[in-house]
Amino acid sequence: MIKQPARVLKALLFALLLTVQAVGTASQAPRRRPHRPSRRPSTRPAHAPVEAQWIVPPGTDPFGFGVYHFRKTLELAERPARFVVHVTADNRYQLWVNGERVVWGPARGDLNHWRFETVDLAPHLRAGRNILAAVVWNYGELAPESQVTWRTGFLLQGNTKAEQAANTNESWKAARNPAYAPIPFTHAQMRGYYVVGPGERVDGAKFPWGWETAGFSDEAWATAVPVVPDGRAGGSPRGSQDAPNRWLLVQRTIPLMEERPEADGVGATGCRRERAGGVPHRQDTAHGACWNKGPPAHRSGLPDDGLPGARVQRRRRRGGQDGYAEALYTPSTATSRPDKGDRNEVEGRNSSATMTHRG
Repeated sequence: MIKQPARVLKALLFALLLTVQAVGTASQAPRRRPHRPSRRPSTRPAHAPVEAQWIVPPGTDPFGFGVYHFRKTLELAERPARFVVHVTADNRYQLWVNGERVVWGPARGDLNHWRFETVDLAPHLRAGRNILAAVVWNYGELAPESQVTWRTGFLLQGNTKAEQAANTNESWKAARNPAYAPIPFTHAQMRGYYVVGPGERVDGAKFPWGWETAGFSDEAWATAVPVVPDGRAGGSPRGSQDAPNRWLLVQRTIPLMEERPEADGVGATGCRRERAGGVPHRQDTAHGACWNKGPPAHRSGLPDDGLPGARVQRRRRRGGQDGYAEALYTPSTATSRPDKGDRNEVEGRNSSATMTHRG
């Protein structure tokens, strides 16, 4: 009866001895420090905007609907060979140089990946006085479903010291465009899921015509101000620690959009298809386009240049009227609403047009 507990105690003492030896051996081995990088690896894109400030006109409602204009006078001793800038805005922007539209965006992203465009302004600059101008709009709570946003703001940064005279800061002037008012559109009006932005009503009498040109006077415009105070309006690249604001900047990764006017039929390889109803298209030698033989008010052309992208048709007609083809759609019936469907298909589609009298 006594031998069994003694045998168990002996086994426990032996196990304890082995444990002590293992600990002693481990304590004599050289210790390896855990690997720590010398500094946090930076994910900052090359030449990301970091010194310019996000700016707005004074008194801007940061979250409401608004269209805003910005101008900067840039004096150059000579025309530069290169003048690269990085530009972005919230929600959207267009940048003009000496009256020419140069770039627009930004590419879609989110607040943690806010895109900026990089563009060389040199081809649009000249020795002497130059005007950089931008329009920025914020749809506020009426913004399209795809539009991520924080608040209204505009940012432009020169790529190197030579271009940083263009940086957005208090050297820019800014003003709200009073001509614009939103036309809200709801799910109820659509009778379905509605995800695009509002319409716009523009009062031409209030519009600052020529705002992007050198001849426009911006004396009545205010000095631009930072979007947020206390030094928190600077550009913050993606990967920044303790970024001062919500926009974390990354460079646009897709090509810039391209737009170019083309005369009817230029580069066209022929008509896409016959129009529904058996009305054949023909090549109109006067216009160089594919036209159907219907009445002039219903003529439609669908030239195919073989290139990917969206084609918007605008036709000037007698009497000073413009036709603007917005989309191809299948006409409504008694049981269905108009439907765009597959945009590569043109048979049976009509071209919606808004006619505006130009005098």
